[in-house]
Amino acid sequence: MSSALVEASIIIDMNDDRGLWEVQAQSLTAPPHFKEETMHNPLGLLGILLISQAVAFEIHPVSWRGGANDYDSSAVQLEFRADASAAQCHLRSYILDSRNQAIHEIITRQAYQPAYAKVLRGRTWLLPLLGGVEWNDDPEELTRKAWHYNGARHILLFKAHEENAGRPNTLTRRVHHGDLQFLHSMRAADESDAQARAKMYRWLEYTYRVAIGKVPANTVRKSTPYHEFFGKVGCSRNPQLADPSDCTVLDVFDMKHMYRQGDQEENLRSLAAGAIAHLIQDSYSASHTLRENGTGRLLQLYTYDAENQKSHCEKDGAYESNRAGIDMARAMTTELLGYVHRRESWEKASAFFYQTLGAPDAGPATTERRAGAVTDTWVSITR
Repeated sequence: MSSALVEASIIIDMNDDRGLWEVQAQSLTAPPHFKEETMHNPLGLLGILLISQAVAFEIHPVSWRGGANDYDSSAVQLEFRADASAAQCHLRSYILDSRNQAIHEIITRQAYQPAYAKVLRGRTWLLPLLGGVEWNDDPEELTRKAWHYNGARHILLFKAHEENAGRPNTLTRRVHHGDLQFLHSMRAADESDAQARAKMYRWLEYTYRVAIGKVPANTVRKSTPYHEFFGKVGCSRNPQLADPSDCTVLDVFDMKHMYRQGDQEENLRSLAAGAIAHLIQDSYSASHTLRENGTGRLLQLYTYDAENQKSHCEKDGAYESNRAGIDMARAMTTELLGYVHRRESWEKASAFFYQTLGAPDAGPATTERRAGAVTDTWVSITR
């Protein structure tokens, strides 16, 4: 989830011959010449973004030094650092020295090989599976491939959506601070663990069916359980096509139409699998959940608030104290991808999810809310 916003000036290297610009991290306002230059080199803003960006285990969708072509964005190995260096995540040097790592993406790449008996090759931003892994942190696709879509404006928009408590209904705000925190194995401040887990399983069961190809990409969103979570959210880069009633299941995971080339059904399956992987991986971060003996049975879901910003910064990085959680997250991602690869039914896979995330509450409240979310259309599609 979120790292604390550093209220200090930072120096951004624009990686060109124009020198350095100084930007106030606590403000969206920048000098006119900075805005003009960053429209041509938008990833210079990533230093700002990563300071305030909501991250679980860290993601690294793009590098502010070199964009998607930079090694850091498509790395395959983690560098585990000494626990004492965790304090650096509160300092601007953590960002400016590119200490942020692609933990979610690397875990998934490493888990893919034993599950599929082959290496997942390619740049992160081109791979739907890794696009899905990053979706939980960036569901509006404002940072991923941002340079293709007027990047500077979208990076600033991500920052505004994630931070602005006065706009609580933006999708980016909701996944990090609001009712969609279950996508990070957490709960909203006004929810119990049971309520959050019930929502998690309504989303998870259907998304797993999407991941194994039981739901066509053009399925109308309002006929699915996704309508409960995204029913008022538009679905297209083109405002004229953003009517929520027209949205499809593919639009849920690809609002900016980044993965419409090639086999869209296969792309959707990968996007959905990646989003589930992110949820599983987050459940092994000590700032998201309490587990028995650190990596055992899930005992409690945490909620993100101002009090645990420091914990998120320390527990979501590749530090030695977090190695056991990262290792378990990788192992469980391998198991998840194995179920997806074999196209195992939800009935078979559900035992894995119950063991990993805890069983959903079987009480009356859960049953009643679930019944309201499962439509006849959904049943006809997935059963």
